[in-house]
This record gives sequence, C-alpha cells and structure tokens, in this order.
Amino acid sequence: MWDIVPLCTKSKYHYILAGVNVPPRSEDPPRSRLRVSSPGFRVRLLSEMNETLLTICRTDEVPVGGVIKAETNGLVVAVFNLGGRFFVTDDHCTHGPGSLSEGFVDGDEIECDFHNGRFHIPTGAVAGPPCTIPLPTYAVKIIEDQVCIDPTPRIVA
Repeated sequence: MWDIVPLCTKSKYHYILAGVNVPPRSEDPPRSRLRVSSPGFRVRLLSEMNETLLTICRTDEVPVGGVIKAETNGLVVAVFNLGGRFFVTDDHCTHGPGSLSEGFVDGDEIECDFHNGRFHIPTGAVAGPPCTIPLPTYAVKIIEDQVCIDPTPRIVA
C-alpha cells in the first residue's frame, strides 16, 4: 500500500513515499515542504492543497467527539470531530479488516474495534499495538459548513 523506505544520506538513490519521489539530500526542496517524522524516514507534507477538493459531509453530521464513515469518489474515510476540529483518515485499519468509524474515540485517539489497535487521529501515528503501520490522513478544509479534503493521502506520522 505505502512504500516507506529508510533514508540513507550517503546514498544517491531516490526514495518513494506515497508515489512521490524524494530527491537526494543535496537537492532537498525548501524545509517547509518536508518533515522528518522519526529518525531515518522522510515524508512529504502537504503545504498547499490540490486545486480539487472533495466534499465529504456537512460539519453538523459529525457529532462532537465522534466519528462517521463517508464514501466519495472511491475513497472510504473516517471523519472525526474533536471539539470542533475536523480530521479525516482512511477508514480501514492498517492492521486488519476493522473499520475505524466503528471504533471508540478516546481523546485524540481512535481504537479499532477489531484488534483494539490505536491511532493518533490528527497525525495517523500508531498509538498502540498490534498496529505498526501509520494511518493515511487527508488535509481538511472547512468551506461553508462542509468538510472538504485534498484527495491525496498523506502520512505525517
């Protein structure tokens, strides 16, 4: 699903994450577009959203402290409302067949109902076993009480 390749600064290889080529260290783009999430890995941050935004749902459809499942344009996502802040992740757990929208929201974490794995909702970072692969998230923009996302998934954890 996602290719996460260790960063080797002495190598001339290009690395790929989510289909995006990351140039060797000497050709790095400006720091505002890169974020190192943990030692040895490089990921792309979305500093600007694509021109095409997908409308997922209305803000009043997602209860405060809750989650709903939404499907649009072939994407199946979980939409979270954490105290008026909205986050969107893939709905499918990276560990098994669980649907995160059927899980339990605990603060800023979601617990999968299948194996009880946990993810940090804002970043998609793994927060508890048995999960080991971060959860893809989407950049969110609220436009006239509509939850809209950039359809390009990102892994910032």
